[in-house]
Amino acid sequence: MRPMFRFCLIAALAAAGCASSKKPQPAQITAAPMPATDQRVTAMQADITRLEKERDAAKREAAEERNRHAQYVQLQQDRNDLEDHAWSRLAEVDTYLVKLEEKANKATGAARTRIEGAVTDAGKKREAIERELRRVHVESEQGFAKLKRDLEARIDELYAAVRGEAERK
Repeated sequence: MRPMFRFCLIAALAAAGCASSKKPQPAQITAAPMPATDQRVTAMQADITRLEKERDAAKREAAEERNRHAQYVQLQQDRNDLEDHAWSRLAEVDTYLVKLEEKANKATGAARTRIEGAVTDAGKKREAIERELRRVHVESEQGFAKLKRDLEARIDELYAAVRGEAERK
């Protein structure tokens, strides 16, 4: 190889960065640490404390909302159960009223008058219970508890009276 060509080849390789065994290192970017001042530390601690308080408040509110929802669902279930039970019992009352009407048709005199009076009285009580039963889903929570006790007592009383009269000889 000619010396001039060899010199040009080395110069070209050096210019391209291939002649050196050392590869150039990229410049490292380093951030100088910022001095921690008491004011910055205090501000960060205050922010952390505020965020923790907000998190705790959000957790409490979520738990309270879950409790309110569970109470609402339970109240609706109680209302539905009362309504189902009441309609079931009124259906049984209706069965006994039909039996009483058949019994009244077969009876004569004072027995017929007594049975017809019992049927009329039971019919009026049943209508009153039915009107109250329509209020089950619109009554307030406190009002519902009282309405439930009253309805259950009145239905049980009506059922016992009609059943007793129907089974009376």
